[in-house]
Amino acid sequence: MSTDGKQQVGSIRPLWAGVLSTLLLVGCTSGSVIPPSSDLNQKSSELNDAASSSPSEVVQTDTQAPAEQQDWRTLLPTQAVDGLTFTADGELAYGDEVLLSEIPVSYSSDDTVTYAKRLIVSPSSPSGAFRFVKACEAEGSEDGLCWSVYLVNTREATAEKVDIGKYGGSAWVQWTADERYAVLVEQHDGATWFVVVDLAAGESQLSEELPPNVEISSFEWIDDRTFHVDFRDCTTAECDFTGNVEDIFSANSY
Repeated sequence: MSTDGKQQVGSIRPLWAGVLSTLLLVGCTSGSVIPPSSDLNQKSSELNDAASSSPSEVVQTDTQAPAEQQDWRTLLPTQAVDGLTFTADGELAYGDEVLLSEIPVSYSSDDTVTYAKRLIVSPSSPSGAFRFVKACEAEGSEDGLCWSVYLVNTREATAEKVDIGKYGGSAWVQWTADERYAVLVEQHDGATWFVVVDLAAGESQLSEELPPNVEISSFEWIDDRTFHVDFRDCTTAECDFTGNVEDIFSANSY
């Protein structure tokens, strides 16, 4: 390097030193203090923890909704939910597969068939493979009944009619963790019955008759086959019920 170059470098160093001194002086007089690196690391960790616990980032791990918070979806012709479509021609389809070309609801004494004008679709089983579809006589929720219930297996692309009590049961379902059984409920005429469905066989069984004041929202699984419910406003000696789905299913078919 030439002598002129050395002189230029030498003149730049004092200039930068002056600038740095000025910046430090301004920082001190303004009250701003640069925290130690350990404090910065702690703040960064706190921010990361806060972000990971933010409600919008929490992943829901529950496999099924609480008993009192189920979302059964209503479908009118041409409407769909999660790949299930109630077609304009009255079919039930899953994707490109037609599961039911007709959806009968009820039959009269003269062999007249009433076909579905509205469907009510249950939440899916934990794996997403199974749903129940209630077929209703009328489009309006206040008109007609939803007599017929179909068990849909989207994995196998099948739909089979299952017997769920006298009137098709309430819009409520619980599933065993291994998805061997589902439990539905029927409440009418001052009584309650749980309906156990064998999802592999497509068969169903009723529990013993229970009082009308069964608190459905108290339903809980004790293990993968046993459930428990309480009775509300109980004034009798028995204020709860514990049922085992295999024991219920081993009883005589209704």
